Amino acid sequence: MKELADFLLCAGLTMDIDVFSGWERSRFEDETLMPPGFRFHPTDEELITYYLLKKVLDSNFSCAAISQVDLNKSEPWELPEKAKMGEKEWYFFTLRDRKYPTGLRTNRATEAGYWKATGKDREIKSSKTNSLLGMKKTLVFYKGRAPKGEKSCWVMHEYRLDGKFSYHYITSSAKDEWVLCKVCLKSSVVSRETKLISSNSSVAGEFSSGINCSSSAGSVIAPIIDAFATEHVSCFSNNSAVAQADSGFSTYLTAPPPSLPPQPRRLADDVAFGQFMDPQGAPGHFNIDASFFPNLPSLPPTVLPPPPQSLALYGGSAMSCWPFAITSSFADCHVLMRRVLKGVVINRKKKIGMEDVNQLFDSAFEFAHHPGAQSESSVQEFLDRFPLPVIFNALQTDPDIPGFENTLVTCLERVFKTKYGASLIPQYMPVLQAGLKADSAVVKSLACKTVTCLLENRDATDVSPVQLVVSNGIYPLLLDYIIKSDDEVAHTASETIKSLARFPDAMPVIFPTDTNDATHLGNLAARSSSLARVRILALIVKLFSISPHVASAIKNSGLLDLLEAEMKGTKDTLVILNVLELYYELMEVEHSSEFVPQTSLIQLLCSIISGTSVDLFLKLRAMMISGRLLSRDSIYNNVEDASVMALISAIDGSLESPDMNDTDAQEAALDALGQIGSTTKGANLVLSTSPPAARHVVASAFDRNAHGKQLAALHALAYIAGETRPKSSRVVDGKAEESLRCLIYDVAAQSTKLTPSGLFLSVLQQSSEIRLAGYRTLAALAARSWGLMEILSKEEIINIVTDATTETAKIAMEARYNCCKSIHEAFLCSNFVDDPRRLKTGEKLQEAVRSGPFMSKKYRDARPEVMMAEGF
Repeated sequence: MKELADFLLCAGLTMDIDVFSGWERSRFEDETLMPPGFRFHPTDEELITYYLLKKVLDSNFSCAAISQVDLNKSEPWELPEKAKMGEKEWYFFTLRDRKYPTGLRTNRATEAGYWKATGKDREIKSSKTNSLLGMKKTLVFYKGRAPKGEKSCWVMHEYRLDGKFSYHYITSSAKDEWVLCKVCLKSSVVSRETKLISSNSSVAGEFSSGINCSSSAGSVIAPIIDAFATEHVSCFSNNSAVAQADSGFSTYLTAPPPSLPPQPRRLADDVAFGQFMDPQGAPGHFNIDASFFPNLPSLPPTVLPPPPQSLALYGGSAMSCWPFAITSSFADCHVLMRRVLKGVVINRKKKIGMEDVNQLFDSAFEFAHHPGAQSESSVQEFLDRFPLPVIFNALQTDPDIPGFENTLVTCLERVFKTKYGASLIPQYMPVLQAGLKADSAVVKSLACKTVTCLLENRDATDVSPVQLVVSNGIYPLLLDYIIKSDDEVAHTASETIKSLARFPDAMPVIFPTDTNDATHLGNLAARSSSLARVRILALIVKLFSISPHVASAIKNSGLLDLLEAEMKGTKDTLVILNVLELYYELMEVEHSSEFVPQTSLIQLLCSIISGTSVDLFLKLRAMMISGRLLSRDSIYNNVEDASVMALISAIDGSLESPDMNDTDAQEAALDALGQIGSTTKGANLVLSTSPPAARHVVASAFDRNAHGKQLAALHALAYIAGETRPKSSRVVDGKAEESLRCLIYDVAAQSTKLTPSGLFLSVLQQSSEIRLAGYRTLAALAARSWGLMEILSKEEIINIVTDATTETAKIAMEARYNCCKSIHEAFLCSNFVDDPRRLKTGEKLQEAVRSGPFMSKKYRDARPEVMMAEGF
């Protein structure tokens, strides 16, 4: 019997063991007869693994708590009668109904209305392995026809398999996809009415039943109540036990005088006043413990004088002896909350009720996923309903709601990004400091982003944000994150420090003159691991890009020397790769030439590429960085031609090295030469070396034996020929132009095609991606008279580039059209335009240019091509 009860507990059924022991097994096996004490409360993970997965594997599977219905033939108000059990939540197995036999869209319409998805799907992960098990979609029922349906209070959560339980992994009948649905009815007036909890005169602190009444003007939601005051969860049997109000709950307030009537409590009162009595009834000393804030260490206690006898001081109503006549507005509460968070310590050991947690979660989810930026008024309205201390308190609860913490964190991020939210941050600096010391990575990231919001909205506060950061010891905590935290938190912390560095008065903090200072970046790097050193170097590069003033401070602090020292002092390939990327980012900064010698990086790359004992992968990365670095025209103003020529020769030599037989290595080298040749200066150098380094590019561009190598070479040839340069700069100087012409004619003479036109036609007769690279090459070569002559000499080339039906992909259509337009423009500027033999060619080119890239003469109407796999 004990084993069976344990199994039920794992599957989501909870009960009292003593109750269950009195029942016979035969009675339990009857699905329609459940013993008193049973409640069906499975988690999302249990719904996926214990129920839905079994239903998918065996369509005949059934269980006592979940019925099988067709939701498209049932209205939501009919479902409770069809459910096997449940009074507030009903569970069903159902097959997803497809709108179309071959489509993936789901039909969710009934006769009276339709189910509409809201929000984004939430992932359900394993609690042990953190692997994806399924997805949860939330839908709301609308009465009427879309899109003018009327929203109702019926909500459905649809569970489906995903991840390692994905449907196509475990069953072949993909058309009959089982899902599990949880249907519930949410109260329509919960946001307009409040439940008022009153106290009687019993010392045991018994609470009477809730009374519904209209909320005041300042309160629009139900109050946050104690966890023990929430409604009892109804059983699935007919003999549900009655919840007792006096079942050993602790008392938080001293009992009132018997003569006074019980006073209602409101959300504002709970938040603003807390408990203004200690357990002995003495006023004046109160305390917020660490449980009031999420994952935060204890805050230093402070004592405030006894509360005043009247709230007139704060602009509110009067307050006398116990119980207080609490009818203040949210404005009063906001003033008092500021006093609380500046040091008042309130004894706060109560929990938020689950009903209120769900209400907060729903509102926070809607707020966090609202499209576009939130307005100041919407943020103010949200914080009036849910003050920040309430959200902090809710964050530390464990409501077993998937995505609860992430939703509240995202909500707070959007709050603090506004000016109104940023203006509240200085009042919470002790909380922010404690949040930076939290264990949760999500809370740490939120704390860093909050500091960034404080710095970026400097006009929202009267106090200097730098002074707040420094006085609260936040900067050392940010540095600690960079060294010890995961990548996401470290990146967020570095962005925060970058925002701090934009303030001139923060320079002495970030760049202290004392090299032995614990926060000096150089001193910090010397005491850190290789990963932490790379992160510190990345931070230095990020700070360097802010302005010349910050770059000068970095240069004077000797921090730039750390990059070169790290390159020479390690043999770790991964570290070298990261430092090379950081070097490249440093060179991309506009003012880098004033502080960093550009030639030093080129010499470093040259030594890596030409090194005999260097790892091949490191050589590839060095060639890729070389191509990106020398593809900018501005770089040639700060480096010598001799350094660039040496680097080009190193890449050229690597292509002839026996160590570069790897196809990927050869493609990387060809791509690097193409990137260098994309500028006019680079093209001149690539074509002018002796022998020309571009010979490898031209030879590989027309070699059909290596597809990937040919594709890389064709794109490189298009770069060198000037396809990406302005039309006036496509033709380079005389020596380089002659070298390009000779290379192409020499390759053609050694091939079976004999002429360049034969090579061009051969390229256009290959696969779509090869043709795309060929269009780019021909568009650039058409600017040369000899290139145009070779193109016009083959009528098949003209037919291909003018035929709009040749290509089906959009990018290929546009490349063909650009090639056709370039040939036509070159044709109009040449002597061929007056040649009668070229009259039809000119007309064909003109008609193709006039028709555009997507219109053909044969197919004037749109031709839809449905490809479901690509569509989804």
